[in-house]
Amino acid sequence: MDIYNLVNTKTPTPSTLLDVWNTTLMFFEDKSKSISKDLLPENKRLRLIVKPVNGDSLHNWVKGNLEAELLATVTKKIELLYIEKNIVEIVGEIFSSSSESEWQGKQIKITDSDYQGFKNNLFMIVKPLAGDLFVPCRTITATPNLFMAIVPADRAIEITDLIYQNYIEHFGKVMGRLPFSIGNIFFGRKMPMFVVLDAGKRMVDNFDDLGKEVLPFTVLKDKEGIASDAKFDLKCTVGKIGRSEVDKTVSWLLPSKLGNCEDDFHHPYFIVDNKKGLLDKRKTFFKTGAGDVVHFSDIKAGDQIMVYPNYYDFEFLDSNTRRYDIWLDADKRRKSNVADFKSKPFLLDELGQKIMCLWAELLQGQQLKGITDTKLRNLQSLWLTKYQEWEVDISNKSSVNYNRWIDLVLSSIQKEFKKIDDGHCALLQETIENGLFFDTLELYLGILKERIDTK
Repeated sequence: MDIYNLVNTKTPTPSTLLDVWNTTLMFFEDKSKSISKDLLPENKRLRLIVKPVNGDSLHNWVKGNLEAELLATVTKKIELLYIEKNIVEIVGEIFSSSSESEWQGKQIKITDSDYQGFKNNLFMIVKPLAGDLFVPCRTITATPNLFMAIVPADRAIEITDLIYQNYIEHFGKVMGRLPFSIGNIFFGRKMPMFVVLDAGKRMVDNFDDLGKEVLPFTVLKDKEGIASDAKFDLKCTVGKIGRSEVDKTVSWLLPSKLGNCEDDFHHPYFIVDNKKGLLDKRKTFFKTGAGDVVHFSDIKAGDQIMVYPNYYDFEFLDSNTRRYDIWLDADKRRKSNVADFKSKPFLLDELGQKIMCLWAELLQGQQLKGITDTKLRNLQSLWLTKYQEWEVDISNKSSVNYNRWIDLVLSSIQKEFKKIDDGHCALLQETIENGLFFDTLELYLGILKERIDTK
């Protein structure tokens, strides 16, 4: 350690550690409240007053849930929750102004095979009622270094992206030095909770492992000032060179000024690779115990900044054993569920800039004119079939099979979607090359059951 490090490095005081502890704790506690109040507003549960048409009345029911069917024009499977004599709640249903017309006077047929005494019993709905207020969110834990919550699957992506944007707003000045990763575990309503929590723990362990490793990010062009923020276009490679590397490009829009709009010269610094000594003459360059640092304002195209990356990952638990797939190999990567390429985990920035963009702008936004679910699945099937037949290795971009496969993909895009603009075409090509495109389809079409709007 040289004289610069001796002068600038000091042992954190107890008050400094406590301040960091309280700051991150308050951030997560605030997220818990904002998710409940702002993103997931309160609703009232749907309760029904019922009377038996045949069989036993409800006061003979052993308390618990019963599977049933609503007998209407189209039979609907429902789940009943016993409240008290002649009153039940419909699991997952919300009371609204249309509840009376939808439910009153109709019959419910019990179909639950676990309760033979009630099976095939009919109940008449006398009147729908407004039940207790509830918020579809449950915080499991909120600590300074871990936040876990259960939210509706169809809002999980939106909530994840919003949390990350809040992180950038609060901690963007120390981007690359305070790793922050988010994972989504999707599961069906009957999945045992211990399986879900175990899957979450495995994903957290992965993030802890990844958070120990620094990656070099190359600055593609000079910093661009946007209001009080600084924009950086970056490129990096994840995975091991020659085995599982995947190229990534992302952009950071980070706060860099004080409240009075003057430059903040205390927090916004990047740790840089200065092995060749080329940065010594930068105005804000100095050495620290963590490495050589340069202020945001002094970062130039071609610089390599050393980053503890933020990661994103997701998994759908279609069975109890699926949680065992949530592990990292020796290259700190794991395989996609769509094919054998090692596309997971992603950079957290790719969620908003690539995954959500692909779905909202390219597919739902009608940038691909004439796209339908069927056409999209046919293209996906073609590309993945040839990927496997030709034994393509996406980490070996100089191979004949890889280039043959990419030519097929590009020709398919040009043939089917002639009017796609250059920017979206580049996004599509990059995400297909690194496998993220196929994971996006799995997320939206396979897990969330979304469909492409063809209107």
